[in-house]
Amino acid sequence: MLTQRGRHAPDTLYNTFLFGAVIVEVHNGWTVTRIPGFPDIVGRWDEQPGQAETAKTLGVDVRKMNADHDLLHSAFAHMTGLDASMALLAAAGAPVNPDVAAAEEAAVLALQKFLYAYGLNVFEFAAHVRSPANV
Repeated sequence: MLTQRGRHAPDTLYNTFLFGAVIVEVHNGWTVTRIPGFPDIVGRWDEQPGQAETAKTLGVDVRKMNADHDLLHSAFAHMTGLDASMALLAAAGAPVNPDVAAAEEAAVLALQKFLYAYGLNVFEFAAHVRSPANV
């Protein structure tokens, strides 16, 4: 069973997830998504403009929302049979359909709201979704 650990040094890696060929590393303060053929996508957990209201609608603080968000993008894409998240591909500079990326964003936020409402651990959820080769 995966659970978030206590306080660690800023460079400590919490966990690594494999979703097909996509690697997601969750660190203390940021998440790195590695999609083959694209630059790494680094998602900082610090608040960005406009995120406070979104986090409020999810019932969590901004740091928690951001800590889980990119991981859930990759888990959602893997669940739906996509090679990678359209929203994260867009963040990496790939040409994607903006309507598809926006729909994915809405779906991931809805998934976050569901997981939080039921008190489910996002790491444990992602562990159920990830590729079987993960150890």
